[in-house]
Amino acid sequence: MAENKKQHYVPQFYLRNFSWGEDRLPIKLFTIKRGEHFTAGNLKGQCYEDYFYGKDLTIEKMFGTLEGRVTPIVDGIVASGEAPVRYSTDHDALLTFVLLQYARTKHAGEANDEQAEKFAKLLLSKDETIEPEHLEKLKISLEKPFNNSLKAIAECLPLAHDLRIKIAINRTPIRFVTSDHPVVFSNQYGEDRIASSNIGLASKGLQIFYPVSPWHMVVLYDEAIYKIGNRKGTSVDVTSVADVQKLNDLQWLNALENVYFDNTQQLSEIYRGYERNASRRNGEKAVVQEFMPKDHADGMSSSIIRFAKPEIKFGLRLDFLKCLKAMPDEEKLFGGPLVRDPQRVAVHREFLKAREKGRYKASEFGKFVMEQYGGPAPAKPDGTAAP
Repeated sequence: MAENKKQHYVPQFYLRNFSWGEDRLPIKLFTIKRGEHFTAGNLKGQCYEDYFYGKDLTIEKMFGTLEGRVTPIVDGIVASGEAPVRYSTDHDALLTFVLLQYARTKHAGEANDEQAEKFAKLLLSKDETIEPEHLEKLKISLEKPFNNSLKAIAECLPLAHDLRIKIAINRTPIRFVTSDHPVVFSNQYGEDRIASSNIGLASKGLQIFYPVSPWHMVVLYDEAIYKIGNRKGTSVDVTSVADVQKLNDLQWLNALENVYFDNTQQLSEIYRGYERNASRRNGEKAVVQEFMPKDHADGMSSSIIRFAKPEIKFGLRLDFLKCLKAMPDEEKLFGGPLVRDPQRVAVHREFLKAREKGRYKASEFGKFVMEQYGGPAPAKPDGTAAP
């Protein structure tokens, strides 16, 4: 086999935490399209495509290096139930890995393809020479669809650095499940808003859920909006079966094709999860909407185009996670994005301008802040300085 031909978009070291057997190679999975479970899927055959990231292996090797860095961190979480020390190098590595995992999957690639096609068709629909039925049949895709999401996440990593990380430890009889698109962005605080996206990295009320074993879930969250356990602790016990089921629902709703589960999970619980979520899965992966179309006197026209990812909304409420405040009406009605830290966003915007001029590398946000502002990055919600 050619070197690195089988390129996994969900790492084998991660899925192994949900596998079973002496060699931990078989894994149980549920195929959503077929509505069937399989008790002994081949771990090596999950979540990969030949040369998914390209034959030049640049991205594949980058992920290999990152996975090597993060594997002991994840192993440590599973062994101890504790999150890395905040703002440590392990914290930064885990944050980077989780966010890039969200952007690197087949689901993310298909979402980028869908967005490109919807946008192109929206533009082409303005051309009166193109028949609507011809436009409907047109198929548009990107050569490397995951590139857009990877680039966007990599550029915006500093915007997520203020998110708190805690480990939710499952103390119930049922297990956490995972999927082929395991990182879930949510926003309980912003569920009533429909005017704008509420799951951007800078969004007020952002939550990110990532199960790393049947008993452990990494939770990143806006600590000005939510409280999880003791403020000084790095973990919280989940004792409610309903909480675990709701967190598993996020995986069922976020997955592209397969949900994976532990060997000790009861099949009846898996089928209940499937039945509970089958009718509320969103077939749309990208939102492209046109607002305020306007014709001008010179014969030209203009409009505002909104790009967004569909949000999972089913009234998420968790016993172990307390929402500290309700969204005021003025925020519900506000048409733009709600930002949790405007100062950080403004500084990041200046950093991107400086980077475009070649003055800084993508990884040098901290250096930029030190040189331009003479101090650490913008303050965290508790008023202390973040690096």
